[in-house]
Amino acid sequence: MNLQNSPIILPVTQLRSLATCERLVWLDTHGDPSERSTPSAALTSRLAGGVAHEEAVHVATVGAIQPMPVSSWAEGVQVTREAMQRGDPVIPDAHLEALLPLDGLAQPVMLRGKVDQLQRYDQRGSQALYFPIEIKRYLRPSEADMLQLDAYVWLLEQAQGVQPRYSGFWFGMRDDGQPARKIRHDYDDMRLWAALEHAARLITDTETAPPVRIASHCRECVWYSACMSQAVANHDISLLNGLYKETRIHLQNAGIVSLQQIVSMSVVELRQFRKIGPTTAPMIHAQARAWIEQRPIWVREMPSLYREQAWFFDIETDQASGAVWSIGWSREHEPVQLVVVAPHLTQSQQVTLPDGQVVHLAPDTDAAWRCFADGVSADAQPILHWANTDASVLQATAPEDVVIRLKHRLYDFHGSFKKTVQLPVDGMSLKTVAAYFGFAWSAYADWHMAWSDYQRWLVTENDGYLAKACAYQGDDVRAMVIIRDWCQQADPHSGSDLADGLLPLQY
Repeated sequence: MNLQNSPIILPVTQLRSLATCERLVWLDTHGDPSERSTPSAALTSRLAGGVAHEEAVHVATVGAIQPMPVSSWAEGVQVTREAMQRGDPVIPDAHLEALLPLDGLAQPVMLRGKVDQLQRYDQRGSQALYFPIEIKRYLRPSEADMLQLDAYVWLLEQAQGVQPRYSGFWFGMRDDGQPARKIRHDYDDMRLWAALEHAARLITDTETAPPVRIASHCRECVWYSACMSQAVANHDISLLNGLYKETRIHLQNAGIVSLQQIVSMSVVELRQFRKIGPTTAPMIHAQARAWIEQRPIWVREMPSLYREQAWFFDIETDQASGAVWSIGWSREHEPVQLVVVAPHLTQSQQVTLPDGQVVHLAPDTDAAWRCFADGVSADAQPILHWANTDASVLQATAPEDVVIRLKHRLYDFHGSFKKTVQLPVDGMSLKTVAAYFGFAWSAYADWHMAWSDYQRWLVTENDGYLAKACAYQGDDVRAMVIIRDWCQQADPHSGSDLADGLLPLQY
């Protein structure tokens, strides 16, 4: 075989990547493997959950399907072709591939994809044909989903000589295992070929990596550390948290691509750019300074609430349903109290875990919320939480009497913190900010691992699993106390010159 002309493989998964990050497509092809990190536990668990979801939907819709035993991609393609020739009514995990008819490339490109399910439909007086179905746990298609199914339609057309007359998504799952939503997909030839040509040029260009652009979705990517190192070294503007897309484009069109350029401007000058207002301009300027100077930069005087005695609370929810399964709270440095929903119980009770933590067990979420409300009822001090989600969930899911008792005491610590001080970190999540101040989670710092351990406890009643989940919940509460303590210790005091909207802190 002439390796010079052997095709470069373009997996359909890279088309999905292209919808969010062109650099990822290039790195997956040409990047240094030693710079890849291990996938996070949350990502690994989510992928495993997706596979389990597909299997459950397969069973509910067409019955148990014997998977195709294949040891290589080539064997998978051959097995799929044989199943299509036999006219199997359903073909799971169908392996499809075809050479792309693209000109101007040094090497040919082979598009490959594995379809969740091919279903046969019979045409009167003609051959049996197949159409593709993609099965997703969530409920709405993304741009990446639509590109993926576009690619499967085209691949199936190459395999059977006729474009499928139907393609669709099955989203979510009902209690009986059936899809919650079935949505027809509209194949878009122009959308697909624009993406294919873009991706093909990225994977055939061995020299020119697309520029780094750090975004919120980057944090679970295996190339995140490598890209962050480059962004920090270059003082890239993408390190700034929370920039609107319009703002980023406006800055780039003005030739502003580095943090030094942001720092050289005044707060007033920053306000000329789209969606940068009187509140956000000082925050952006301070954030750029924080990265350049590698230290916290204060934006304004510390709110007086930071100096008061307060409660801290955090919740954990089922990401699919939004139901609360755990609540943790404490007053200052007092021991963290925890309540966990135990639906197998008929009444509330307490349990002492192997690590000595006493946990309240509630039979349902209403009982859990009331346990929390009683736990913070000793006084009327404010209740701090990180991000407004906790307050929103309380308003939406707690009994009315709990909402009335607590809503006036809730305070978004995160919202206030980011307006008060900026740090040289990517994002302002609780995990990121607390880690910057040296706090470490005792078991793990991954909500999905806590959810998984909680689920294991429900099935096995092994308190070891519950102890790890509760350690995570308790550390979320302790992390907020640590951050508030730092604010008190690092307070540059009132009365400083705030004329330019910035309050530098030396420490």
